[in-house]
Amino acid sequence: MNVVLVPIDGSPAAYRALSLALKELGGAADSTLHLLNVQPPADAGADASPHARGAAMLAQAQDMALGAHRRVVPHVRTGRAEDEILACAQELGCDFVFMGTRGLGAAAAATLGSVALEVARRSRIPVTLVR
Repeated sequence: MNVVLVPIDGSPAAYRALSLALKELGGAADSTLHLLNVQPPADAGADASPHARGAAMLAQAQDMALGAHRRVVPHVRTGRAEDEILACAQELGCDFVFMGTRGLGAAAAATLGSVALEVARRSRIPVTLVR
């Protein structure tokens, strides 16, 4: 496991996924940890650009990761979360994705859909979902 992607949406589950990824990577000198935040397309009434909102959300995750790992690369993308996560993982040649769930129950997930479940279903690489 050399290249790992952790999507960060600001939820507690995302930070738990990051903690697990850091634990799994350990001190592997040849590994790279990619942090990804996906923002919805720009809203005309928004007070900050999607990139600025995403970068702010990644700041805490970067601090946490840099304390435990040497090679951390942040990414902010705009679009549908599941599509951007899958595209990013493929473009970066990731070996694994660790991502949080929002803790939706089965009924809510079936009704609303779930980014995490969709990524796990469509991914060609292993995905670990963390509550």
